[in-house]
Amino acid sequence: VMLRELLQEIAADSQRAGEVIRGIRCLVRKETTEQTLLNLNAIISDTVRLVSSDVLNRESVVTTELDSSVPGVQGTLVQIQQVLLNLIINALDAMETLPPAERRVIVSTRSDKGDVAEVTVRDFGTGLPKDRPDKVFDHFFSTKQKGMGMGLAIVRSIIEAHGGTISGENAPDRGARMVVRLPAARGEM
Repeated sequence: VMLRELLQEIAADSQRAGEVIRGIRCLVRKETTEQTLLNLNAIISDTVRLVSSDVLNRESVVTTELDSSVPGVQGTLVQIQQVLLNLIINALDAMETLPPAERRVIVSTRSDKGDVAEVTVRDFGTGLPKDRPDKVFDHFFSTKQKGMGMGLAIVRSIIEAHGGTISGENAPDRGARMVVRLPAARGEM
C-alpha cells in the first residue's frame, strides 16, 4: 500500500513538473507573448481581487499602496499577473504560522525617476535565508516543505524577459520584501 501511494505521489510530482516545464516552454516561445502597454496599478488591483477569497480563508489581509505616477510598462498581461499571484501567495505562505491579526501583505508601487516602475510585495512572515536572501530565486531551492523550488525561478525569468529585475531582502523589523523593477514603456517617461 505504501509503495502504491509513493508511486502515485511521484507520478503526480512528475506531472506537475511537466506542467511547469510546458509553461516555461511557452514563455520561451516568443509568439505566445504578445506585449501591450500595461498599467501595473490596475493589474495589482485585479490580482488582489482574484486572490481575495484565498486571503479570507487564510485569515490574512492584503493591502495596496499604489502610486498614481507609476509609469506604464510593455509586457504580457498574463505573465505579469502570474508574477504578482506568485509573490502574493508566497507572502501568504510565509505567514501561515503567525496569529491571524499579524498576517498582512502590502503590495505597493512607485515610480523611480519616471523611467522605472517598481512593485514591492512585503510580508511580515519568517523572512528569507539570512546568509543569501537571493537563494530563493535558484531553481529547486524552496523554503516550503512541499515546495518544488520553481516558483521564484520562473518569476525571475519572466521579469528578466521583460527587461526588469527582481530582488528579495529581509525587512528591518521582520518579514521579507520582493522588489520588481520594470523599465517604463518607451514614450511613457
